[in-house]
Amino acid sequence: MNLNHDKDGVTYAVLSYLMWGFTPIYWKLVHHVAPGKILAQRVFWSFIFMLILLLITKNWRTYITFVKEIMKKPSLFWSLFTASVLISANWGIFMWAVIDGKIVEASLGQYINPLTSLLLIGSGMVTALPLLLFTKSAKKVSLSMLGILQYISPTLSLLAGVILYHESLTKAHVIAFNFIWLALIIYTFSSIAKWENKKQIRNKVEA
Repeated sequence: MNLNHDKDGVTYAVLSYLMWGFTPIYWKLVHHVAPGKILAQRVFWSFIFMLILLLITKNWRTYITFVKEIMKKPSLFWSLFTASVLISANWGIFMWAVIDGKIVEASLGQYINPLTSLLLIGSGMVTALPLLLFTKSAKKVSLSMLGILQYISPTLSLLAGVILYHESLTKAHVIAFNFIWLALIIYTFSSIAKWENKKQIRNKVEA
C-alpha cells in the first residue's frame, strides 16, 4: 500500500471520527425535536446534500450507473436495504440517548460496535460528511488502523457528555473505560509491532 495513501487515509479517518465525536453537541441543539423526526430529517437532508455534491463534483453519471446496477441485482439491493435499516436504527438509538442525557452510556456503547428547520437541514452535512471521509479512508488504510482510529469518536462523545453537559461518570463507567483503554493500548502496540515486522521483512525482500 502506498505510504502517501496511508497518510491520506488516516487523515480522512481522523477527520470523520472527529466529526462523529462532536455530533452529540449538534443533537443537543435540537433536543426539543422528537428523535423520530430528527432521524427522518437526517435521512432526507443527507440525500439532498449528496445529490448537490454529485452535481458539484460532476459524478451524476456514476451515481445513475450505480443505481441501475443495484436494480439489476436483487441480492445487492436487499443487502443495501438491510444495511440502511440497521444504520437508521443505530442513528435513532444514538440520538435518543444523546437527547435523553445518556451521552456517557452511548459513548460506552460505541466502544463495543457510529431556527429548528435550519438546524435540521444541517443534519444532512453532519451525517454525510463523516461518511464521505470514512469511505475515502477505508480505501486507503487497513481495517486494523481504522479499528484503532474509531475510538476517537466515542472518546469525544464521552468528554462532551461529562464536560459540556455534566452527565455523571460513575465508578462502574470509570472501571469499564479503564478496561477498554487498557485493551486498546495492548491492541495498538500489538498492531504497531506487527506492522513494523512486516515492514522489515518487505525491506529485506526488496533489498
